[in-house]
Amino acid sequence: MNRLYELLKDHSNISLQALEQHYHTLVNEDDERELGRRLIQARQIKLSGIMEIALKHDLFPKADSLLRRLAEARQRHQVIKPNTHTTRYRITEDNLPVDQIELIDIGVNLPIPTPSLKSFRDTSTDEKQVADMALELAQMNQAQEAEMLMIDALEEFPKSMRIRVLLAWHYCRCQQFKDAITCCQNGLKLNPSVYPLVEYMALAEQALGKHLLAINHFQKLACLPRVKPIWYMQLALSLERARLNMDAKQNYQTFLALNNDPELQQFAQQRSTILAG
Repeated sequence: MNRLYELLKDHSNISLQALEQHYHTLVNEDDERELGRRLIQARQIKLSGIMEIALKHDLFPKADSLLRRLAEARQRHQVIKPNTHTTRYRITEDNLPVDQIELIDIGVNLPIPTPSLKSFRDTSTDEKQVADMALELAQMNQAQEAEMLMIDALEEFPKSMRIRVLLAWHYCRCQQFKDAITCCQNGLKLNPSVYPLVEYMALAEQALGKHLLAINHFQKLACLPRVKPIWYMQLALSLERARLNMDAKQNYQTFLALNNDPELQQFAQQRSTILAG
């Protein structure tokens, strides 16, 4: 049963014809998320409208009271000064999320990995539910709403590494690299073993041209029991920019031995050949 469909049919201003059209084209008729995504993309309703109806009619019963508290906290944390309006939120409507970091000075685009949240221990059912909602908002490119939910959730769950990792990833996608680094630093002070935070910090440092700092963090990642092949390439990129060419060539070659991405393979092979020459 698609509860979102039933709620929208009874409590929204969406025309029944439009709602039926999107509902009946679902591969899985119970997929509430996909129905919501399609209606938002078709501009039949805003995300805020769906959330309001969902909360009012207990579509998310366990998170209901929490989300209401977060909305109240959001209003309280606006500070107005003469000629300025600042909030604790960083993302504006101009920050369009991307899935790659474009390193213009190097000539390559690197993917921003989506965080895997399965390994994080649940601090509570609400914490996991809010994190899942924030991830969904971000993946729907509702950048401002996602950031607000994540930051507000950190007040409720200050020790949540799951939410900190999500926020660092979100800032990288919105190219707010300084904020991503700050988020990672704050999280690592609480738990130095959360290596996804090290990864996002290294990505952000590399994007800002802080290659010596990025080298330090990619070297830490390369010492883990399970290493992503792309870390060797990212380490090589920063080593090369720091003029440590022999070390860069070695890491390019390690990447080439492990990688299966043809586009990055070609780039790494080119750089390795140039450095060998």
